[in-house]
Amino acid sequence: MAPRPGSSTAGAVLWGMLAPFGTLAVLVGACGLGYREARHRDVGRTYLRYVGTVAGAGATVMLLVFVGGVVLGGSSGSAPFVGLLSLVTLLVGLPGVLTVAALAGVSLASTRGDDAPVRSTRELLPVAVGTGAVAGVGFVLESVADLATAAGGGVGVAASLPQFGSAGRTLVTYLQAGRLAGDLTLIGAGIVVGVLAVRRRGVAAPSRRFVGVVGAGALTGLLVAWAPVMYYVTSANAPTTDSVETAATALASAVVSTAAVAAFAVVAGVGVARFGTDEGDADGSEDTDGLDFEPVTETPASERSLRDH
Repeated sequence: MAPRPGSSTAGAVLWGMLAPFGTLAVLVGACGLGYREARHRDVGRTYLRYVGTVAGAGATVMLLVFVGGVVLGGSSGSAPFVGLLSLVTLLVGLPGVLTVAALAGVSLASTRGDDAPVRSTRELLPVAVGTGAVAGVGFVLESVADLATAAGGGVGVAASLPQFGSAGRTLVTYLQAGRLAGDLTLIGAGIVVGVLAVRRRGVAAPSRRFVGVVGAGALTGLLVAWAPVMYYVTSANAPTTDSVETAATALASAVVSTAAVAAFAVVAGVGVARFGTDEGDADGSEDTDGLDFEPVTETPASERSLRDH
């Protein structure tokens, strides 16, 4: 019933172009939610609880969807390993993206104010390089299934690679494993880059310049990895007249699902590092003042009293 202009391949490409909008909606919606919450509540001081709530809610929904699909499909015992891998991929993928986007919104809203030092573009270049590396590696890992299929001439996974039962099950395993590894890289390594930006580069808040540099780095790293991967995949799969549309679809999907996620994760990492520093400084200042104030005031007084005597 769906419209299919021209060939079936063109129809698949058309509907494939709509797939990135789902991820984009999750990113924008979760970021807006985090921004709104931080503007109305003191989310910064309780960010761990906030992140846990968002991740737990997303994971619960995905778990219910997965269980419902297994029950309705009646395929719970056909491939337990593939089913478990699919479940883990779902739990890391969408809830993870939801969480980093929400935390990025909190970080964008919880700034220190107009007096926060803004680093120059030159000082932020290492952060851009790190973000680009995260995006590039994440895309390569997400393309493991395509690369393995291309190595086999476009028909199933190459025989020289490890197999997992039937051809279909092997392809699904590579697809899920690649997505899981890519999501873990984008989310985990992206947050690490954001934390290092605070601790090594002195980033006080994710300013517009910081977000722009991070976004440019993520897009550049993605393009560096995307070009050779797509060239290898398309050349091995007998390019057709629809290869241009297929490449455009793949690039649009990668920009949203890889570059955007990497950028949001880096901004989220800035929030994690900054909130942790704020809490540590607040606790440390109270303890330091409580311990050092009395010796500084009492010791000189005691020495003067002794000299007077």
